[in-house]
Amino acid sequence: MAKLYTYVMIQNNSSANLKNVSWESTHGSYSQTPASNIAAGKSATALMKDPSGAAYGSEGWINYDSEDGGVTFSFCCSYEKGGNYAKADCKIPNVKCEIYARTGAEALLAEAGGLKEGNVPTSDHPLAVLFVLSKD
Repeated sequence: MAKLYTYVMIQNNSSANLKNVSWESTHGSYSQTPASNIAAGKSATALMKDPSGAAYGSEGWINYDSEDGGVTFSFCCSYEKGGNYAKADCKIPNVKCEIYARTGAEALLAEAGGLKEGNVPTSDHPLAVLFVLSKD
């Protein structure tokens, strides 16, 4: 079985302080749970793994709130070809979210660079995603 895990990094370059209000694993489980808070200028990581022998891979979401609004990060490293995705729904005024991603054997080296902006590979495993929040 492929390594269908998703390595999630959130870089908060905005002025908003984020508080985790909910997170869920639709398929798989978090082996490193999402941070409870991400202060302005700080970053956090989470790691979701597929259950052994699962056909669905790892899929989930993380929801943070701030004083001005919230943001939801959704992601999936799917067994099905073309099923990988990473999305952000940001409802914090004047804050945008850019998404960087890559797959393959070096995915967990994502913090070392090489992530591609805006183009989430739809297949291959594992998946590394960097969500960057910044002032719009």
